[in-house]
Amino acid sequence: MEDSKGYTAKPKNPLYTTGVYVRTVQADYSKAAADESGTKIKLARNLPLSAQVVGLRLPHGAKASVGLDDVNIGICKSDTASTALDIDALVDGIGFDSVITSGADILGTNIAAFPFTSNIGDLLSLGSDQAYAGGVDIVAEIVAAGTAAFELQLEVLLAFPA
Repeated sequence: MEDSKGYTAKPKNPLYTTGVYVRTVQADYSKAAADESGTKIKLARNLPLSAQVVGLRLPHGAKASVGLDDVNIGICKSDTASTALDIDALVDGIGFDSVITSGADILGTNIAAFPFTSNIGDLLSLGSDQAYAGGVDIVAEIVAAGTAAFELQLEVLLAFPA
């Protein structure tokens, strides 16, 4: 019998053995037609480096929005400036210029060999002794804003160590 990839990578992590409770952060955003490229939207706030993003779901899908063809989702410091640590660590350049079906999980989109077993600290190559005061935020950055208004409902699924 073979083990799962998660268990093989991290056999002591309960996410891959007995299970953990997964928390969901609901993030809704309305993009006005006038929003500019470079806009950042905080999706989840004040997270420890030990948290693991296990999903980024579009529970109701996403309608097409003309020109909204480059959105990154990554990690920023939990500070007033949303200082980017790795702005495309979770999603690199997803396009909402075409319809995305309901229930789609976009975690790891356009990232070759996305490390699904990594926690936030692993993704940033930071140990627990290098944690930021106030934690980190999961942030969406609109690289190409497009010309139309846009509604986005996203669920950020997070697993925390026991």
